[in-house]
Amino acid sequence: MVSVFISYSHEDSKIVEKIAKYLVKENLHVWIDKWQLNFGDSLIQKVQDAISEASVLLIMLSKKSVESEWCKKE
Repeated sequence: MVSVFISYSHEDSKIVEKIAKYLVKENLHVWIDKWQLNFGDSLIQKVQDAISEASVLLIMLSKKSVESEWCKKE
């Protein structure tokens, strides 16, 4: 199964979730932090693991994502 990691600014959450839901309907495994992170998880470790395991890295480029320190790190 194809696995997609989506890097995005939380300010773009609405459109990202719509895209993610569409990809899931197309039988792709989608990783976005809102769906995959639980309280107490190591954020950095989870993100690193998800990127390493992903078949595809989808970067949602926007003014906010360009300014986001987290997006830059991803």
